[in-house]
Amino acid sequence: MLKYYSPANFWEEGLLLGNGRLGAMLYEKNGIKKIQINEDTLVGGYPIEEVSLINPDIYKEAKEKILAGDIIEGQKILQENLKGTEDSQLYYPFGTIDLELKKGEVSDFKRSLSLSDAVYSESFKLKPSEGEGEEEEEEVTLSIRSFISAPANVLVYEMKGDRPFNVKVSVQGDCLKSVDYSKDGFVAKGQLPGRNKGSKCGCSYEDAMNFSNEPEFQGMKYAGRAVILHKDGEAVLDNAKTIPSEKPECKGIEYVGVSSLVIFFGARTSFNG
Repeated sequence: MLKYYSPANFWEEGLLLGNGRLGAMLYEKNGIKKIQINEDTLVGGYPIEEVSLINPDIYKEAKEKILAGDIIEGQKILQENLKGTEDSQLYYPFGTIDLELKKGEVSDFKRSLSLSDAVYSESFKLKPSEGEGEEEEEEVTLSIRSFISAPANVLVYEMKGDRPFNVKVSVQGDCLKSVDYSKDGFVAKGQLPGRNKGSKCGCSYEDAMNFSNEPEFQGMKYAGRAVILHKDGEAVLDNAKTIPSEKPECKGIEYVGVSSLVIFFGARTSFNG
């Protein structure tokens, strides 16, 4: 059992769940609970005939440097000789599910990961901050449990309170093309770049990714579906207009006055290897 008594405020401090195909990193940022989703087949690129291999002597030279303790020089040798390769593409995360609670004072924080049954647990007390003109809210004790089922290939995430609470659910991702929210969940769809030129192009992260209009040069397509159940309270779609003539864009789902919330999330890709 891994136990901690403070939040994971950075990705590197998070705890991992997974079943071999679907994975998740649980952490938080600026008080927002984050579930970063990984799917085993999400690698950019498209099938190509060319394979750029490094001369075995290069690997041997780099290995000798590393074993001699000069790790930086060994890494430099590999990086210099990988610059010309066209078959090395990137692995991409699916995206991140955000759960935003009311800001406030957190106490009695505990989180753990059971290594015997791969279940994540978390509990804490939250005293919501008072906004201008708002009534003082009572302290709520929240508990979270999460796991990823191997037979069902879904992530399960449950949040419960000893009194009603509010939480907003949304999803983000660099390669997501659309997210359709409803009061009982969302469908997120995306597509990976056909190629990623990476550091070789000397350009920004966004410009390095090549999204072609030609089907044979397009990257993998993927989609995820979340079914969200709640007890008590109501679900409200967070719609916002940037200008009056625009169609409202949904920014997430606000669950108001609920006593529990359960997310079931599954993902699929167009991988056919």
